[in-house]
This record gives sequence, C-alpha cells and structure tokens, in this order.
Amino acid sequence: MKTQRRQKHSRRAIEAYRMASATALALCLSGCFSYVPTALETTPVGEEVRLLVTRQGGFELSAVTNIDASVPLVRGRLVGREGAELLLSVPAAQRRDGFHTIQLNQTIRVPVDEIVGIERRKFNGLNTVLLAGGGVAVAVGIITVIMNAFGNTGPDSSPDPPEFRGSFFSIPIGR
Repeated sequence: MKTQRRQKHSRRAIEAYRMASATALALCLSGCFSYVPTALETTPVGEEVRLLVTRQGGFELSAVTNIDASVPLVRGRLVGREGAELLLSVPAAQRRDGFHTIQLNQTIRVPVDEIVGIERRKFNGLNTVLLAGGGVAVAVGIITVIMNAFGNTGPDSSPDPPEFRGSFFSIPIGR
C-alpha cells in the first residue's frame, strides 16, 4: 500500500516538475515588449527607440550619460531632430519621493553619422499572453503541490463545543 502511494506521489512530483519546467521556459521566452528594426526617417517623435552607435560614439556618449561604452546601445525616447543630430531623452538618475520613484531624464544629442542602427519599441501581444499564462500555470502548480503535500483531510465533522452554540446577538421583536 505504501509503495503504491509513493509511486503515485512520485508521479505527481514528476508532473509538477514538468509543469514547472515548461512554465519557466515560457516565462524566460516571454516579454511584453520587443524591439523591431525601423528606418531613421520614418520614426515618429515621441517613440521609444534603441540606437546602436559606433564605438567612438559610444565612448563620447558614455562621458555624458551612464551607458556602458563597451556595449554602444542607447535607449530612450526620440524628442526631435536638429540638423544632423537626433535629440534623445535618456534616463539619467532616479529620485525617491516617499514610496514613489521618479525617473529623471536628460536630453542628449546623437550625431546621425554615429548611428549604426535604430529599433523602435513595439508591444508584443503573444509574449504578453504567454507571460500571463505562465504566471497562472505557476500559481496552479504551486497550489496543486501544496494540496497534494497536505492531502485531502476533508471538513471537520465534529460538533461545536457548547460555548459556541450560544446566541451572540438577538433582537427582541413583538414584546
């Protein structure tokens, strides 16, 4: 009898492990936004973009911003164009105001000839659904594992003690 119960629990554990692995894979592959390549001329003002700049441009921008010069990627919001330069609003610092965190931005100028590629940020509905479904699957898996671990004890059918049978609140009507 105990071996059958152990086999049943080990089968459930394997199923829970498989479900957790699939969920972890779905969560790792998903994200609500992705970057898609776009043309510089067609990118509207106000769009979230990611710029790939030359190494020299990365070193120059790292002196002004907090980007890593070894990875010349600049993320920010396109503010406008002035001649042969793009105006980009990038995060500079964060300020805590009570429980709220306020993002402080700075506007930088990026020469167009230093830009190797530009990508715009796009909402990815499929990955968002996968992320939400993965979260629900993890919650269901955790609840299932907890319920299997503690077993089904059922409701307590013992009668209430006499001190719980009293009337705590009554309204006299008709006296």
